[in-house]
Amino acid sequence: QRSRLGGWLRLDAPSPNGLACPVYVPAVALPAPVYPEEAAREGISDTCESRFDIDWKGRPFNLAVRCTYRVFADSVEDALRATEFNPNALDPSQAGAQCASYPFSYEVSG
Repeated sequence: QRSRLGGWLRLDAPSPNGLACPVYVPAVALPAPVYPEEAAREGISDTCESRFDIDWKGRPFNLAVRCTYRVFADSVEDALRATEFNPNALDPSQAGAQCASYPFSYEVSG
C-alpha cells in the first residue's frame, strides 16, 4: 500500500508453520494500516510486531504492539481493531486464539 507521501507499507502474513505461540489465524481481509503522514514526510521507516488474542467472533483484543516509534504502533493498533479474522480457523477446544501475531513493516521509498 502506498501512502500519499511516497511511503510504502509491506504487510507480511505470518508463517502458518510457526511455533504454538504465536499462532496463525487468517484475516478475512488483510489489515490495512495507514502510513503516518508525519513519519513519511520525515523519511522514517519502522518494523512492528503485534501480538493479540481473537474472540469467537473474529475480533482481536488484548493488543500488544512493539515498534520503535509510537506513531507506527498507533497505526498498527487502529488497523488491527478494524480487522476481522476467520473464527472458523480457531481450535474449537480453546476459548479463542491466544497469542496471534502479524508483522508490519513501514518503509519509505525514493
